[in-house]
Amino acid sequence: MLKAEKERLRQLERAQLLADERKRFTRELHDGMGGHLVALKSILAGNPDKNSLCLELVNQAILDMRLLIDSVGDESDDVGLTMGMLRSRMEYQLKASALFVSWNMQTLPVGWSLQKGCSIHLVRILQEAITNIIRHADADWVEIRTTGFRDNGNRMVRIEVADNGQGMSPDVRQGRGIENMRQRCETLLGTFKLDYNPGGGTLLSLVLPCQKE
Repeated sequence: MLKAEKERLRQLERAQLLADERKRFTRELHDGMGGHLVALKSILAGNPDKNSLCLELVNQAILDMRLLIDSVGDESDDVGLTMGMLRSRMEYQLKASALFVSWNMQTLPVGWSLQKGCSIHLVRILQEAITNIIRHADADWVEIRTTGFRDNGNRMVRIEVADNGQGMSPDVRQGRGIENMRQRCETLLGTFKLDYNPGGGTLLSLVLPCQKE
């Protein structure tokens, strides 16, 4: 009887894990690719001649899907691998924007990882930050810095995104996109700071805890 009860509890636990995973995927697809496809449908219905804009939306939808798939790999919580994946997937979009992009991960120790299943939140935060720079900042360059350090013996990672643009308007700063970034950072048990870059433009700073050794 006790053995049967234990098995029933294990099955309930597995079912809950699957339900949570389905809910997470639904949210990610809705927030990312789903929005792009809805916009594409609207444009095609009302403006059939705007092919270039449609192509941009299609490319963004494909990028979102690839980022989501990449983020659930076996080693996807490793911060260095996550940053490398993001760099690879966004390379085309960044080149098309004519931004000079510097990725600095020299001080990030190998093997430091976020809490399990959390890398998608980091990917979405950085994707939103980079997209905001491309669309709103009127910047020439962007630097993405990743640094590992210890706080009272705990592994921590600091990720900064800096640009030399005109800064974010109040509408962008108070928009839903920034609020989603803050909420995702809270999910990671990290701190989120959006400020003016001393060299001009905007500086986004994230400080996130890593898994314990």
